[in-house]
Amino acid sequence: MMSKDTKANLGPVQNKLITLGCGVVAGAAAAVLSHPADTLLSQINKGKGGEGGAIKKLVVLAKEVGPTGIWAGLGARIVMTAGL
Repeated sequence: MMSKDTKANLGPVQNKLITLGCGVVAGAAAAVLSHPADTLLSQINKGKGGEGGAIKKLVVLAKEVGPTGIWAGLGARIVMTAGL
């Protein structure tokens, strides 16, 4: 956290850069946290996962794609979400 004196001494460009940097970090964090669930939900929407309820389908899909499959495409999602 910045002190009030430091904040008062920043110029408008520096304030905008700090705000932009905070937004990029927040977007990247949101991408990392939501990516596994979004990946599995996309698979369910495509009709994959077999029969049964949503939880059963999520478990089946998580086993099928494995850890690397769940995180596939994370880099592109971070770029997209951080840019938003």
